[in-house]
Amino acid sequence: MISKRDFLLGLIVIFIWAGHTIVIKLITNQFEPVTALSLRLVFTGLLFAPFFRWPGKEKFSLLCQISFLMAVVHWGTLFWAMEYLDASTAMILMQTQTIFSVIWGIVLFKEKIGWRTTLGIFIGMMGVVVLLGMPEHPPSIKGSIIIIFSMLAVSLCYARMKKLSGVSAINYLAHMNILAILPVIPAMFLFEKPLDIDWGALDYAPLIPAFLYQVILVSISHIIWQRLLTRNDMSILPNMTLLIPFIGILAAMVILDETLTWPMVAGGLITMAGVGIIMIRKSQKGIRTGNLEL
Repeated sequence: MISKRDFLLGLIVIFIWAGHTIVIKLITNQFEPVTALSLRLVFTGLLFAPFFRWPGKEKFSLLCQISFLMAVVHWGTLFWAMEYLDASTAMILMQTQTIFSVIWGIVLFKEKIGWRTTLGIFIGMMGVVVLLGMPEHPPSIKGSIIIIFSMLAVSLCYARMKKLSGVSAINYLAHMNILAILPVIPAMFLFEKPLDIDWGALDYAPLIPAFLYQVILVSISHIIWQRLLTRNDMSILPNMTLLIPFIGILAAMVILDETLTWPMVAGGLITMAGVGIIMIRKSQKGIRTGNLEL
């Protein structure tokens, strides 16, 4: 059983993660995507630089891979996709990362899945088809492809993280952000024109809270989540992430004035049903085997 304190902390993390896509949308409304990501990495890197510790050659190599997949590829394409999608659609499509995690487990770790997990994958993908194909005015196909690729990258990152151990959460955050600055800053100058930004014309009222949210709250949430996972059953906490799209979509309707359509509801519910089946199976096997592997 999870304590009331840990359950409350878990809910706080879920609410923070649910608002993350909205925050990215607020930032990319004023900055080009690579510039927005560069600023986020610099701010977070400066915050966690004092906690940077050499982890050893082998772990450093693995952290370089994780940083590239997470902070460069995943975050970079996520910021890019938000130029074309509303936050609500993005949050639904982001649930495909659970499906891709299962697929990477099969490909990279030769994990075996049963018919229930296979059914969950099929249902989840059908939800995406409904979301993209049913509306009279479907969401941007380009943006949808970008964000699905982003989920493919982050799920591969999780597969690489399976091999990482003995690195504290705060040192992990320091490495991930600082290492990512190296390729992202040159890309910013290569693909965008950050020197042409009219800093006086920016609306700082949403920007400052948005960057503080990303740099401080999101970072702290990952540290809290890691500690919660170390002292609670793996069958409980991951299932709480199913609340993220529901909370996030409601927040997007209030903060960004987005409209909820019936194809979005139908596609979202179908996708979440498939993801729910997968996560329940992961939880059941976690109880039996002590981990979340399928």
